[in-house]
Amino acid sequence: MAGAPNKGYGAWAPHLPGCIARGDTPDAADTQMREPITFHLEGLREDGLEIPLTPSTAATAVVDVPAA
Repeated sequence: MAGAPNKGYGAWAPHLPGCIARGDTPDAADTQMREPITFHLEGLREDGLEIPLTPSTAATAVVDVPAA
């Protein structure tokens, strides 16, 4: 992925454990989230488990992390 190693945006879905993504822009992170969310929901359906209809949390955070 292009961009400086200490720059980027992360996305996660607290109500869908393991659904995380990273992108160089907020829009890219959002786009990258679609695949893990789809995969997670398909797995829940296949296993006959309940799909959360309402997110448990909604938040945005911007964190500047210095390069190692």
